[in-house]
Amino acid sequence: MGTFTSFTDAGSTWTWSCTGINGGSTANCSANKAICGTSDNKTYASEPLTNLCAYGSESSRTLTDNVWTWSCSNNPGVDDIGYIYKTTCGSSHGGIFTLPPSSNLCLHGSPSLVTEDSGNYTWTCTGDDSIPVSCSASNNVRKYYFQESTAQTTVTSSTYQDKVALTFTPKENSRYLIIASWAMKSGWVARSVYGKLIRSSGTPKDFNEIIYRPKDLADWIDGSAIAVESYGASPGPQTYKIQFKGQALRWYRGFFQCISMTKKDLPKNFRLSFFIFFYLIMGMLSMFFLTAFLYSIIKGISLGSSILGITSFMWVVFVLIELAIGLGAVAYNGKKCGCMKKGLKYYPYLYIISFINYGLFLYALYMEWIKGKKLDYWEKGH
Repeated sequence: MGTFTSFTDAGSTWTWSCTGINGGSTANCSANKAICGTSDNKTYASEPLTNLCAYGSESSRTLTDNVWTWSCSNNPGVDDIGYIYKTTCGSSHGGIFTLPPSSNLCLHGSPSLVTEDSGNYTWTCTGDDSIPVSCSASNNVRKYYFQESTAQTTVTSSTYQDKVALTFTPKENSRYLIIASWAMKSGWVARSVYGKLIRSSGTPKDFNEIIYRPKDLADWIDGSAIAVESYGASPGPQTYKIQFKGQALRWYRGFFQCISMTKKDLPKNFRLSFFIFFYLIMGMLSMFFLTAFLYSIIKGISLGSSILGITSFMWVVFVLIELAIGLGAVAYNGKKCGCMKKGLKYYPYLYIISFINYGLFLYALYMEWIKGKKLDYWEKGH
């Protein structure tokens, strides 16, 4: 019995007094404060169940925004409110990154090192209970780069020319699949066309080369190449190109060079050596015959019609002798193979071809011996 005074905060306790009535004495009273336990203000992966209140009665826990809260009560007095952070991944969790994320890894808890695994970045967040919570983000490793050239391009050079180039900077310690495709055709049935994929950056590299000799000038041929490229740390920009070229015109770009390079092997092939040296001799003689013919005509004109008639007659006789020898050779060999009629039918075309051969021979002589433009590479068929 008595009259209650106000509470006084005495640190870990509350104190108050009860004043007696009717001359009674005053009683001094005290009670322990309600205090949260050692789990207060910590970070845990799961809901706390122990050490919630050091003194007082604990309430149930409420989870709001990844924070558990509760109260410790002890009447009389004021409740003590406790809270525990739930170990939680940060905003980088579930994101997409080209490089490993370095910030916003954990909302609550301490982050581990970020590692790369199977196309993902992974790390953990750990609280005061030493229980890790797994977090991850997507590694944006599948980058696609594309370049094309749809316009038709014509080339007459026997040196590789660029058709299209693709330049990109790959991710470090990555691997890429390079796919190239093209279509090509030739403007001359006797000439091949070439196409290939190359890497021109870093250590240059040629990938598979496609060589096509058309059967028909309207034909297109597909070409393709596939490469798997791996890159280390800080690879830098990489450039890949599709290139193409035409075949060198062999008979006036390499004729003398071919003879020089194969002079030791020609005697082993009688038919080929006979054809080569016959062509060489006829080509050289054609220069003298043509010069003599033009000189005699010009000289005959300057000396009078009688001299011109004599020189013309001599050349007609020479042509008739050559014609007789040629027809005799065709008839003789045609009879042996049973194709005399066909041989005689096509014999006149020999003279047309001869003039073309003489022209090609002179052009080869000019290109290789005078201008010095020899083939800068050797390929089968030259």
